[in-house]
Amino acid sequence: MSVCECRAAMYGHVQSPLFPEPYLADLYIRWYLKVPHGYQIQLTFNYLDIEPSVNCTKDSLTVGYQTVLGFIFCFLNKSTDKHHPGNKPIMSPDNCLWLFFETDSSNQGSQMHLGFFVFYQAVECAMELKTDNQVCVLVFVAIKILHCFIDSCWTKKRILPFFLIVQNVFMC
Repeated sequence: MSVCECRAAMYGHVQSPLFPEPYLADLYIRWYLKVPHGYQIQLTFNYLDIEPSVNCTKDSLTVGYQTVLGFIFCFLNKSTDKHHPGNKPIMSPDNCLWLFFETDSSNQGSQMHLGFFVFYQAVECAMELKTDNQVCVLVFVAIKILHCFIDSCWTKKRILPFFLIVQNVFMC
C-alpha cells in the first residue's frame, strides 16, 4: 500500500476531453484548481473553440470562484472581442478556482469544435490579508459579472448541479 500527501500544484493545464480532437456531446465536467496559500491562480487561454450560441445556451466553459459564477465562454478562438480570454490572463482572488465545461447533444456532424486548452500557474499575491489563512486581497470584480462573449450577451442564470463529474487538478 502506498500513501502520499496531496499538495497544491504550482502550474499545469486543463483541456477539454480529447483535445486537440473534437470534444464529445453531453459533457458535464468540473475542474478544481488550487495553488498554495499566498498565491493566486493565473489562467491563460492557449486555445478556445466552443460551439457559439446566443446566451451560451449550447456549449460553454465557465470560470468561477467559490460559489460565484464568473466568466462564461461560448465562441470561437477568432473572436475580436477585446475581452476574449486569449487577450489577457484571468486572475483568481486567492488560491482556488474552478472551471466547468458543459456541452449539449448538438456537437455532431461537420461543425465539430475542438474545445479548449488553458494553462494555469501560481502567481505570488501582490497584497495579502493575514488571517488564519493568507488570502489574496485583490478584488475579483470581473468574476462577479456573468459575461458571455457572443452577441454581447451578459446573462446566463442557471444553477450548476453539484453531482458533476469531478476531476481534481492536484499533484500528489
